Amino acid sequence: MGFIYFQTTDTNERIGLGDAVLLLDDKGNKYYQPKYLGNGLVGGVDVFILTAQMNGHTFDEDDDLEYERARRLGIDFFYENENAKLPKIYKQ
Repeated sequence: MGFIYFQTTDTNERIGLGDAVLLLDDKGNKYYQPKYLGNGLVGGVDVFILTAQMNGHTFDEDDDLEYERARRLGIDFFYENENAKLPKIYKQ
């Protein structure tokens, strides 16, 4: 798996390896990652799974195939759907 890049919501600055990151969802939950590792996880939450959930997708988290489908859907929402709800991402 390659490095997953994100841009900050407020300044469009790229999140780099080792940056401290704050992620906010549409319900006000906060997720903090002191050092981003480039794997798409912030505070133990997969950004793409969170994106799929924010857009109404539910799935059985114990089913690996459903998890991968939800993640792929989240990637599509994140990068290809301009009307999708997206988490807010900030450098700290």
